[in-house]
Amino acid sequence: MGILYHINNKHVWAGGRCRHSEEHEAECSNWLQRDTVVFKNLRMLVTNRDWCGSMKFYTNCRQTWAVENFFSHTLLHYCPKQKSYGYDAYHIRNMLAVMDHNNHLGRMPLVGQDGEVYAKGQVSRRTKQWVAYEEKAPKDFKYIPG
Repeated sequence: MGILYHINNKHVWAGGRCRHSEEHEAECSNWLQRDTVVFKNLRMLVTNRDWCGSMKFYTNCRQTWAVENFFSHTLLHYCPKQKSYGYDAYHIRNMLAVMDHNNHLGRMPLVGQDGEVYAKGQVSRRTKQWVAYEEKAPKDFKYIPG
């Protein structure tokens, strides 16, 4: 609800305050007045019961697919669970996995001679439906010096 105060150039109110710097307040000059139609419409949207009720879901919903993807595709290649490593070796292998992951994040999709992107199908475990994915170009290791 703090946005309703912020857009009126009130940055401290009962129960809260804005977290931006004071220079930011001086930069802005076009604040909304409480008696304008625009402010009243925005207040109706922000205080809508259905929308406010759904905020609990959106603030508590955490997607972990990126971490799971990193773990299953990268970390398990560098630190398989079937082998035992000392602390130093495990730590270095983790660093290598992170470097490999970060250097291959922006890989382009694999494109055929006709200019079409290669796609492959995979069954989703959750929905039990086929999902099409773009096939990525093979990894290159140019970031590793000779």
